[in-house]
Amino acid sequence: MELLGLDISFGAVSARDTARDADTASMYGEGLPVFRTKAECQKALRHAIQKYAGLSHAEGNDGWFLCSDWRTWGDLDPMATHDRQPEQAAIVFRSESRPEY
Repeated sequence: MELLGLDISFGAVSARDTARDADTASMYGEGLPVFRTKAECQKALRHAIQKYAGLSHAEGNDGWFLCSDWRTWGDLDPMATHDRQPEQAAIVFRSESRPEY
């Protein structure tokens, strides 16, 4: 599982350094922390949300975060007629709001 993060401001989208957001280390040094389980990823996600709670946009409180297993993305076929969906945590949290399902 990876903790992904985006900043969206005035139409511009940029990747966040989610390792820094979650106060953890990235496995490959590019700012993308990798976790063995969904629970570990969600714990880091909660930490990132709490870290920026109450702060302004300028102080870093404008992130979108997602725990996901990117290895399952290759299984997604938009033209498929079957109902099988890959197992992944797909709860997106915006750091200044409630979860969106």
